[in-house]
Amino acid sequence: MPPQAVQLKQEGIHDDITIKDILEDMRSKMDKQTNTLETLARENERLKMTLQERSRLRGP
Repeated sequence: MPPQAVQLKQEGIHDDITIKDILEDMRSKMDKQTNTLETLARENERLKMTLQERSRLRGP
C-alpha cells in the first residue's frame, strides 16, 4: 500500500482511500457550501431591497 493511502476496515470490507480522494471529496463539499453561501447572499440582498422599497413606499 502506498504511504499516502489510508486503509479503512469497515464491516469486513477493505478499501484504500488516497489523499487525492479525500481532497477531491473536501473540494466537492466546499464547492457545495460556497454555492449555498452565494445563494443565501443573493437572497439576503433581495430581501434588503424589498425592505428598502417598502420603507420608501410608506414614506416618512
